[in-house]
Amino acid sequence: MPKGTLSATTSPSTITTISTRGASPPALITYMRATVLVLESVGWWIPVAWWCWSGRKMRGRTRKTKVVAIASILCWPGLILIDNGHFQYNSFMLGLCLAALTCFEHSHDALGAIAFSCCILFKQMGLYWSPAVFAYLLGKCIWLGGETGVWLLLKIGVATVLTFGVMFVPFFTPFPDLPMYVLHRIFPLARGIFEDKVANFWCVSNVVIKWRSYFADASMAKLATLATLAGIAPTLAIILYMSFRLHHRSTHTKLPSSKHLPPTIDLLPLALYTSSMAFFLFSFQVHEKSILVPMLSPLLALAGKGSKSRDPLKGIGRISSGSLMGDDDSVWETSVLLLNVATFSMFPLLIKDGQTLQYCVLTLLWNHLIGYNPLRVRNANIRYAGFASFSAPAKFPDIYAVTNAIISFGVFAGSWLAGLYELAWQLMMMTGTGLDLRTGGVKTLIKAE
Repeated sequence: MPKGTLSATTSPSTITTISTRGASPPALITYMRATVLVLESVGWWIPVAWWCWSGRKMRGRTRKTKVVAIASILCWPGLILIDNGHFQYNSFMLGLCLAALTCFEHSHDALGAIAFSCCILFKQMGLYWSPAVFAYLLGKCIWLGGETGVWLLLKIGVATVLTFGVMFVPFFTPFPDLPMYVLHRIFPLARGIFEDKVANFWCVSNVVIKWRSYFADASMAKLATLATLAGIAPTLAIILYMSFRLHHRSTHTKLPSSKHLPPTIDLLPLALYTSSMAFFLFSFQVHEKSILVPMLSPLLALAGKGSKSRDPLKGIGRISSGSLMGDDDSVWETSVLLLNVATFSMFPLLIKDGQTLQYCVLTLLWNHLIGYNPLRVRNANIRYAGFASFSAPAKFPDIYAVTNAIISFGVFAGSWLAGLYELAWQLMMMTGTGLDLRTGGVKTLIKAE
């Protein structure tokens, strides 16, 4: 709305309803590109710098390490190419979610709920993260228990309802036509299960099972909803059950206050990844650029190279040798692999935008900047999979797009399953008998600073 108001003031002819449809005058293109850069600098660069400078993971790191972390995150080609080449505002959405995560790490839960509500309201793809955020906040209320937990739940609920109410007030009238139109735009069921070759379950399996030949769009929407619910259920169950079990234990010691952080705070980035990846893999009408949503956690994990602290994709840290994630450098290598394959999965879209050269140059430069070389990766599986992001285009576009989707889907699905395994492992370790809960619970409470 502010952008539309500014457009109406500076150049009203560019936003007329009918006459400008399909028009792309140079002045309008320049103006629109400028709005992307402004929103990106304010809504993405600042949250990234804030998190790298004050986040729990970055405490004790040197100034140089923090600057390198900021540069590594901001220079990722996937987000640059889509937002500035394909023309999107995804960086602002990612920034709002990161701001919410930083608020949660400082125990400003109501403020974090407002930031995350704005994230969803800005772009509905933010819903991909919502199960993890819901589970963490409700789980914290359960972990706190008593009046403290109830009071925190009320504060979060009021903040969320008020935020949504204020933002939707302009769309209430005429009722019910305008609200129904808004819902139709948010959930475009008429577009079908997928449009282009996207690296999710429905598109890849469509090579064998022609879903649209057996099911109408309405039936496919229901089937995709059930699959998505099944995909996010483990994340919800693990976070909530862990909160309940650790609350039961904490009742035998000093009760925590709302300023303390539950042990699940260190699992929140991993939960954000498994939740959003489940949406990407199984939900209805997924676009190639939707992979940007799950990539927030791998981006944050770039800051963990050489760190001995907790890592977003590793959950609690080296709490047990049974963890799949390995040490911090292995987590970093896995994260770079995911980010490279995510950019690779959007390559068919980038070809349509004429960004083939930009993709190749930026991908090579970014990997050189962060010091990633697939030949030097210690884990053989990661090393071989890493070459997918540098594959040359095939001669036949359709075959290439399908092959691209299949390769990328294999990496994404494998990482999603590995993330669920990691969450389940941390659940068993943190709720096991006789465990020293170094991150909270029985022996120590995590206090926000």
